Amino acid sequence: MILHKHTKMETLSQIVNREFEANIFNYSKKQNNVNARKVFCKILSDIGFSWEDICGFMKKSYGVYMYYMRDVENLLKHNPKVKEKYIECKDLFFLTIKEVVQELYEYVPSRSSKMDYSVWDRNSLEKVEDKYDRVRKIIELVDINTPLGEENLVFKKLVHVFETMSDNGNKTR
Repeated sequence: MILHKHTKMETLSQIVNREFEANIFNYSKKQNNVNARKVFCKILSDIGFSWEDICGFMKKSYGVYMYYMRDVENLLKHNPKVKEKYIECKDLFFLTIKEVVQELYEYVPSRSSKMDYSVWDRNSLEKVEDKYDRVRKIIELVDINTPLGEENLVFKKLVHVFETMSDNGNKTR
């Protein structure tokens, strides 16, 4: 199940507004509103939303979006309070999206119940859980955003990403 783009953006806007005690749609230049808009754009951009989608939702121009994206890295680097809020917003967003998907479809199995019901020995099962914890957020992101029937396309794109990541962007395979 994939949630509609607008639903995801609306969810994130509510989370960012609450964390920053701001309103990203308010056209004031108060610092908390501007920082909230920058963080909102950064999170959506990080998870693959296009600038057209983000600008359309926020009713901002491409120039304003580019200003936010250029400035947000320095903001996160030099302002630990904003960085903390950015991380909190991102974590809350992924948790919220995961919970919505699980509530809509009751047949989505709980990972913990799968782990409890097993004939494997307990030591190897704990090793599997530890290994899964290391990449849990990546798996959840792929799981939430992969449309049914598009698994092969997502797999090919992930292979491409990992190939270009190794050796500083030079393909090694």
